[in-house]
Amino acid sequence: MRCLTLALSLLLAAPALAADPDAFDPLLDLPPEGDARDQTYEAPDPRSPGFTIGGFGGWYIGSVKSFLTKDRSTLTSGSRPFVGFGFGGRTRSPIELGIDIGLGLGQTFLPKYNINVAAFDLILAPRLLVHLYESPGLGVYTGAAGEAILFDVEPAGLNQAGIGPALVVGLLRRLGPHSFIFAEVTASAFYDLLAFKYVPPDEEALLEDPTLEPKREDGEWYGIARFTLGYRLTAF
Repeated sequence: MRCLTLALSLLLAAPALAADPDAFDPLLDLPPEGDARDQTYEAPDPRSPGFTIGGFGGWYIGSVKSFLTKDRSTLTSGSRPFVGFGFGGRTRSPIELGIDIGLGLGQTFLPKYNINVAAFDLILAPRLLVHLYESPGLGVYTGAAGEAILFDVEPAGLNQAGIGPALVVGLLRRLGPHSFIFAEVTASAFYDLLAFKYVPPDEEALLEDPTLEPKREDGEWYGIARFTLGYRLTAF
């Protein structure tokens, strides 16, 4: 009887003894649900897509000084400082949209005293940028903007007001995943809607009619370059 019992025990234990201890066991070797997903590594996105906001300052150079008398309305050459802020959104593509609002510390001519005095200029620039190169540390971008520039903004009205296209080129240095500093150059050509001048008639016209008066011509094209340094927060 004992021999029969021993034989049955060995027969039942044989599969367990013959099993490979390193064989896959679905109950013991499968990780809990969700572990595989949690352990997946996602590299940080250097584009930092999302809402952006920041401040900047710099200089604008070119036709920046307002000049207005009863006979002439124009802009004269010079360079003036400006400050401002911008906001927008960075997509997961190379495209970025935004708008910059700048306050220029300009100058305007005072005919009564024949001098230039301080004035405030307002710069509005909706922009579309394309990031040409991006890495965790550096970036290069370019794009186009539409600029509206109001010169000598005061309660009594404006001296000059221009609108036109602009070209933007910039370089950024990332300080972290959600901030960077940037240096930027913007060149714009704009049409001054309030400029005017009086053009005297030519000699042939005067020979035909000596009583001709100078003719007023409205509007004129000008150019400005802006050099900007700024700091921006993104994707927060």
